[in-house]
Amino acid sequence: MIGVAWEGFEWAIGIMGDLRDTIIDLVMDTAGALAAAALLRRVAGPGNPSEDRQA
Repeated sequence: MIGVAWEGFEWAIGIMGDLRDTIIDLVMDTAGALAAAALLRRVAGPGNPSEDRQA
């Protein structure tokens, strides 16, 4: 979401690059989000933490 907001900000103030730049930015934002999610899942483990507290 931050990457999309940043692209909107670039567009609003007129510093947006060409379409290729925008697409690359959004692809890299998505790749970073997927990497962060995978790392979090690896560190935190699978499952819902609230299920563990109820037992």
